[in-house]
Amino acid sequence: MNDDAALGQLARAHGVLASYRDMQGRERTASPDTLRALLAAISVAAENARLVRESLEALRADRRARRLPVEMIIESRKETTLTFGSFDSWRLRRDEAREVLACGRAADAIALPALASDVYALE
Repeated sequence: MNDDAALGQLARAHGVLASYRDMQGRERTASPDTLRALLAAISVAAENARLVRESLEALRADRRARRLPVEMIIESRKETTLTFGSFDSWRLRRDEAREVLACGRAADAIALPALASDVYALE
């Protein structure tokens, strides 16, 4: 994979779009410098080809080690059961807070309480 393709892959993996269509329907492509600046703004090392490769490898390693999905959407104010396979324990907190709202040990599923609409972290 060439350097620009790797940079584009890293950007996409972090939710940074490498191109878009403007109001006239023309495709606009972000330059490598713009992608690097956007990645830097979200604290992703991408200043050169070596750092892009290292960031991609770190991302892949994190995904291999991750027990839970990065994101998911559930219906608010409704109890929800999530199935991810077996692991020891879990805890739920509001994304911006430290207070644990719920926790437990999971055999094969996690039973979440009815939650208000918000962003939560499941760890």
